[in-house]
Amino acid sequence: MDHPLTGQCHSGKSVLSHALFKALLPECPDVFLQRAQWDGEGNWILELPATATADDLETFKLAYKGELTQHFYPNQAQAILQLRRQKDLVIVDVGGRVQPEKLPVLEACSHYLIISAQPNQVNPWHEFCRDRGNLRCLAVVASTLDPVEIIHRREPFLEMTCGPWVSGTETRVPEVLWEGVRSIIP
Repeated sequence: MDHPLTGQCHSGKSVLSHALFKALLPECPDVFLQRAQWDGEGNWILELPATATADDLETFKLAYKGELTQHFYPNQAQAILQLRRQKDLVIVDVGGRVQPEKLPVLEACSHYLIISAQPNQVNPWHEFCRDRGNLRCLAVVASTLDPVEIIHRREPFLEMTCGPWVSGTETRVPEVLWEGVRSIIP
């Protein structure tokens, strides 16, 4: 099983995916976090020491930033399919824009999770992941800078508001979200 973590830019996708990966790893060591984007923001940037400044982070990101090529997403899809043969769960960060070029990545996945700070950006992701990618929604997280955890509904998928998802801060994955992701691991 694997799923892309999607949603609007600057909503906390990278922070949430990294926190989810770290939270699952002690109990489920066969979990992998794949960054299927070329923005230069890998797991390592979220693990820099607290003394790293915002300028340091941007400098590192720019040094590792790539660019979109016609083979980028098909290659990522192949990598995800290979990882699925070795891992119980592959979490895939697909970046913050709905782009038709990402369809090969969606086709390599089974579920999706949306995080968005803007409610009007959720439906385009549902249309892209559910309708075009034929994936099952695991959760929709309304991202906020306020330290809250509100469950709106659990069925047919989890909908909640929580936060903050800010790089450089200690982030705890809500138990209900952790359990939802954990439930799809064989």
